[in-house]
Amino acid sequence: MNHHETKKLRQMRLRVTKADSSFLYFTFESNEGLAFYSTLNESSDEHHRDILLHTTPEYYTPVLNLLEHLRKKMPIEVLFDKEIEDSATIDFL
Repeated sequence: MNHHETKKLRQMRLRVTKADSSFLYFTFESNEGLAFYSTLNESSDEHHRDILLHTTPEYYTPVLNLLEHLRKKMPIEVLFDKEIEDSATIDFL
């Protein structure tokens, strides 16, 4: 299944140390199109960052593989991982 068919996204909330957050951002930016993310403001303390990550169904497995690889280099906690409706989807005629 793909995003066009399902109109669904995978949403994950990740927690990483502040020191590791820039490398995580760089890694996802260098894998352009794999996922999009934002840092949650309420997580901006001196020790960690919470990152809300979204990906489409067809890229979910590659995202999991990338996270598993990154876990060999840094601690990454998955606070939740769920399927959501893509509220931004626009159907064209």
